Amino acid sequence: MERRKAIRAPLRVPVRYSVQASTKAENSSLTRDVSPDGLGILLSEPVPQGTTVSLAIQLPGSQQDFTAQGRVVWQSDLKEQASARSPVFATGIRYTEINEASRSQLADFISRSLKQQSQETDTTVRSLLDKEPASKQREHLFQKRVFLTDTNAEGNAYFSRY
Repeated sequence: MERRKAIRAPLRVPVRYSVQASTKAENSSLTRDVSPDGLGILLSEPVPQGTTVSLAIQLPGSQQDFTAQGRVVWQSDLKEQASARSPVFATGIRYTEINEASRSQLADFISRSLKQQSQETDTTVRSLLDKEPASKQREHLFQKRVFLTDTNAEGNAYFSRY
């Protein structure tokens, strides 16, 4: 069951973070997805659920980082995708402290990014269809039940009626 209220865009943007309970200094990583309410991030360390995290997200084209405080709401170990040397944990963070200007800026960025991705996908599909010969393009099939009254004495159906 999906409980998110805002759409998450699958965007990889640089983010600096520091975990409140950790003795380590600030770390950096990439987001998996971003929304006005939270983000998914790849961490190199396990972080317990409920832990507070400080975030500084570097949005492409923006002059300054957007900052927020968040709380870890879930985490999963990506053992099969991680190398033997460095573990990777997919982590979901919900913002707990974010100013409305930053939230609005983030929502605008997500909207523009999704629109751009959609346009790129449309362009790719169109170019593939243009390159594909007409004989291989997808046909449209319609099913029609033909009754005896729709045929002639020999059983031929006249489709011009449809």
